[in-house]
Amino acid sequence: MSFFSSITNKLVGIRHAFGIHIILKQEGYDLFLVELNQKKDSITLVNQQAYNSIEQILEILPSDAAIGVRISGKGILSKIIEGAITNGLLLPKLLPNAKPEDFYLQSFIFNESTYASIARKDLINDWSNKFKNHFLVAIELGDEAQTTLKESIDLSSSNNEPIPIGEALLNPTGIPAFSVALKSILSIEEGTLTIEKTKLAADEFIQKRIFQLGGAAILGIALIVLLANFILFQNYRNANAEIALEASKYMSINTTKDSLLSVIKQREDFLSKSGWMKKITISKELDNIAAIMPKELLLNTITFNPIDEKLSRELRKNQFQSGIIHISGETSNTVALNQWVNDINKMDLVNTTDILKYEYDSRNRVGLFKIAIKTK
Repeated sequence: MSFFSSITNKLVGIRHAFGIHIILKQEGYDLFLVELNQKKDSITLVNQQAYNSIEQILEILPSDAAIGVRISGKGILSKIIEGAITNGLLLPKLLPNAKPEDFYLQSFIFNESTYASIARKDLINDWSNKFKNHFLVAIELGDEAQTTLKESIDLSSSNNEPIPIGEALLNPTGIPAFSVALKSILSIEEGTLTIEKTKLAADEFIQKRIFQLGGAAILGIALIVLLANFILFQNYRNANAEIALEASKYMSINTTKDSLLSVIKQREDFLSKSGWMKKITISKELDNIAAIMPKELLLNTITFNPIDEKLSRELRKNQFQSGIIHISGETSNTVALNQWVNDINKMDLVNTTDILKYEYDSRNRVGLFKIAIKTK
């Protein structure tokens, strides 16, 4: 516990607490309630009693009292493991195939051993929800109730005899309930289950205590403090708003940047797959091919990186034949066409040249051809 927390606990900490031990059975449950009160440095056992219905307890619990609950029995798995083991390694030792998000895990180290308890979240949440109208400041799991308190008070009992607590006698059955109530008053977090609900309840309880103890005597000071806090809050909020605005601008810039980079990447990929990123001089290639074309040939179309129609249909997306030139035309001299194909094959930037199609147009008395040139 920090120095500030220690001072806060002495001034406005829990002075009146109820401990409830819930023993889950195969069918139903048993309950034992212990009520403690602190005056200065003295802890008084006010009340202890067994119950068979949670509704009975909820009816008698003051709405402004701190509540600590220990749950044990059916559905709670507890184990003592030799050595100090961190929470991250405990779950596989308790339930090898368990999912961490489905369970609450409580552990503490005592006498060089790790005391661990585990329970399903839905089970614990169901019980904690029953105290939604009260300050449920602590939840503990398992049966190792008195372990972390042995250095503070002797809770050992032989022959099941009552244990002296000040001028009262504690029923041994009430040890778990007494333990969680006492730890709530002493603000001992070791051996308790850490969940947001109890933390919020404890914080809210302290805030309520501060408000109650302040009263009329310090109303003026409270107003000044509240005013100062309001001014600070306004300043911080304004500063935070400015920072948030700047952050929003940068986020917008980054989002736009990421969007543009994504578009550029897509277009680069498209151009690369299409062959347009290839470092070749297209116009020079075509000029050289045209320069050696026989006069008996007439060109109709030239297509660079043509669409692969078959692959495009299969992938339902345009796919281009990178580095391919398709030339179609007509000629009445097949010898000239073959010679031109051979001459193209001899060019430095050409890998292969193939005649894809040749058919004779009897009406116009010319041969229609289509060749494919694969560049290097």
